[in-house]
Amino acid sequence: MNRALAALLRAPLLVAAASACLSLAAIMTIMVTDVIARHLLNAPVPGAAELIELLMALLVFSALPLTTLRREHIQVDLFTALVPISLRRIAGMLANAVAGAIMVFIAWRLYDKTVEIVGFGDTTAFLRLPLAPVAGVMTIMAALTALAFFVNSLRDLRPRATDRIAEPGP
Repeated sequence: MNRALAALLRAPLLVAAASACLSLAAIMTIMVTDVIARHLLNAPVPGAAELIELLMALLVFSALPLTTLRREHIQVDLFTALVPISLRRIAGMLANAVAGAIMVFIAWRLYDKTVEIVGFGDTTAFLRLPLAPVAGVMTIMAALTALAFFVNSLRDLRPRATDRIAEPGP
């Protein structure tokens, strides 16, 4: 990734990483507290399920751009070794471009839903927590994930040093 793009993405990716880490830590804390309070004191944490649902949405969408940019998604490579490296790069570029386009669509739909949530003032059922902030973060992270897919697509255009090593000889 070139330096300008890396500098541009540094802050949003740090925010995404912090959001994912804090969401996971909060989920673990709420779950442990809820289990202990439920079993020892017979007093579960009120609204624990709602909090965990909201935090899970934040966790998943915050981790998505990081996972995408680092190419850490689960991949099944059954036939990859049979395809020449140059075609693998083209296939990777196309796959990332298509995934980026799909994420743009998802971000757009999330944006529309966020506007609707803001308009209606939607909240959770028990704790009455507003849903708009979570929907807004999900929208931003989906857009950032789309950008990460497009960055990966551009990366696939350039040959890598490992390509020369991985190509089988005659």
